[in-house]
Amino acid sequence: MIFTLALLATADFCTPGGADADPIQAVRSFVDALNAHDQTAYNRTITEDADFVMGAGENLDLSELINVYASNAHLDIKRIRLAAPGVVEVEAHSSQGEDFVSRFKVDGGCVTEMKQIG
Repeated sequence: MIFTLALLATADFCTPGGADADPIQAVRSFVDALNAHDQTAYNRTITEDADFVMGAGENLDLSELINVYASNAHLDIKRIRLAAPGVVEVEAHSSQGEDFVSRFKVDGGCVTEMKQIG
């Protein structure tokens, strides 16, 4: 019974799959779900323990980002590239007028970390 409850509790989060999963597509799916404000789709793009690294010593559980993201906010990807194996760098523009760069760690098709780098 405990095993079944544990499976149900984590079923909505992404489970890393094969090494051939496209990390760029994983990040695009993350941004699409965030822009759609779709919690279920968003959770399916991240691991349960994924982090949002905002700065020195400032971390947020990445699953909470969608809850603090304004309902009318939107991110437009200006540039996306594979910076290293499993690392995707994104230059984006927010509907609030901000340009920024984020680095995503991706494992088997799942986002495990998002870090603001500029």
